[in-house]
Amino acid sequence: MEKMASEGISEAKIRNHFLTVKSPVTLFAWDNGKPSEDERTITALDSIKYYFRQLNTGFMVMDPKSGMVKAWVGGTDFSFFQYDHVKAKRQVGSTFKPIVYAKAIQAGIGQ
Repeated sequence: MEKMASEGISEAKIRNHFLTVKSPVTLFAWDNGKPSEDERTITALDSIKYYFRQLNTGFMVMDPKSGMVKAWVGGTDFSFFQYDHVKAKRQVGSTFKPIVYAKAIQAGIGQ
């Protein structure tokens, strides 16, 4: 959007482009419980909606006594999404945000 704006394209034309211009893409899909690819033609807005419907998470289950890993799920399908959400590095602060924000809201901060 910034590139289009820097080229002198109006905000209305950028918005219209975002909502109406379609491009061919290959989407990840499940077909009878098996991963597959689906060829579609979609707008930029459709692409964002599709992305946010995808499950982007992972989990690991560990026995607290032995430390043995019982389960490890890094994501939906590594052949399509080469990213292991279990190994992903995250900022520790993000874990505390809901707790801190809830206390701030209870205290009336930001009102």
